[in-house]
Amino acid sequence: MPRETIYLRDNAGQTLVKGTWRYARGYVPGEPNEGLIEQTAGSPARLADYDDSSWAVCEDLAERNSHGFSFMWYRIRITLPEAIQGFNVVQRVLLSDNPSPGDQHTIALLAANGPLAAPGGTVFCRYANLGFEWTGTESKPKGP
Repeated sequence: MPRETIYLRDNAGQTLVKGTWRYARGYVPGEPNEGLIEQTAGSPARLADYDDSSWAVCEDLAERNSHGFSFMWYRIRITLPEAIQGFNVVQRVLLSDNPSPGDQHTIALLAANGPLAAPGGTVFCRYANLGFEWTGTESKPKGP
């Protein structure tokens, strides 16, 4: 089965999907105590229509953010391109059964750092890849 990958950590990959990573600290960014309250039903930052426009732009996903116990959200809104380049990827999350060029999707990642003893650590995202597969019955898009 043919596979292609867009590396969303790279500027070239982000440009290809017309996306920019944004990040904010906290389980519920902007809330007191980072939104950590008893009986929370889940962070609204996980929802596709959540407004992350005030969040900081993340130039490098590997940049270490926030020392001590913390949560960090990373979000990117992608547009499926006409053509892709890349290599195989070993883990995938299905975005759509019937993708079409121009479709938009929001990817939201929640990272946690919980050093309960020294040394303390930081929060960062090591990998962000968008993988595509063809069954062989579709025609592969033409492009760069």
